Amino acid sequence: MRVLAAAAAVSLALGSGTPTKEPTAEGKPARYWINSLHSGDMDISGHASTVLAGMGEQVVPYLVRALREERSDTRERLLTTLGMMGPAAEQAIPDISALLLDESSNIRVTAAATLVNIDCERRVEAWPTLLAALDGDAFSASMAASTIGYLGADGAAAVPALARLLGNRDREVRLRAISALRNIGPTARAAIPALEEAAKENGPVGAAALGTIEKIKGGASVPSCSDRRRHARPQ
Repeated sequence: MRVLAAAAAVSLALGSGTPTKEPTAEGKPARYWINSLHSGDMDISGHASTVLAGMGEQVVPYLVRALREERSDTRERLLTTLGMMGPAAEQAIPDISALLLDESSNIRVTAAATLVNIDCERRVEAWPTLLAALDGDAFSASMAASTIGYLGADGAAAVPALARLLGNRDREVRLRAISALRNIGPTARAAIPALEEAAKENGPVGAAALGTIEKIKGGASVPSCSDRRRHARPQ
C-alpha cells in the first residue's frame, strides 16, 4: 500500500533529514495508525484518528508526510485528524493551506475547516473556501456551516448565505445552518424571517429554528472563536 510505504519513509524528520524515533501509541507505531485510516470500517478509522490526534505534536511530521503522498479520501481523514489536534498541529499549516486549491471540493472545504480548528485567525485565509462551499453539495455545505458556526460572532458575514441554506432540501444541511446561526448570535438577526419559516417544519428542524430565534432575540453576546481561544490561554 502506498500509505504504508509513505508512513515507513517518515523515519526521517520532515525537512531536516535527521533520523527520529517513531512515536507510538497503544504499543503500535504512528505508521500503523496512519495506515488504519484507510480502513472502510468507520470504527477502526475513527479510533485511529483519535489515537493519532492524542499523540500530539510529535506525530505531525508523519501526518504531513502522508498528506503529501496520499491521493485518496484518506486525505480527508488526515486533515480531520490534524484539525482535532488544534494548535498542536500548527507546523502542518503550510501543507494544509496548499489544499485550499485542491481539485476536490471535499478536500478544499475540509482543509478550510482544519485551518480554523488549528488557528481561528486562519479564518481570513479559509473564508473564501468556506463561503463557496455553502453553495456546494450537502457534504461541503454541512462542513462549511459547522465551521462557520464554530467561529461564533466571527462568522457574521455568512448570515445571508446561511439563511439561504434553510431552504435546502437536505435536512442535515438545514440543521447545520441553524446551529451556525445560533452560535453567531444577535448579529444573525437578518436571518430571523428565514428561521421563522423553518420553524414551521415539524421535527428537529422546526424545534432548532425556534430555539435559535429565541437565542438571537435574547441579545446575549456570543464570544468569537478567537476570544474563546484567547481566554483559554494561560496568563
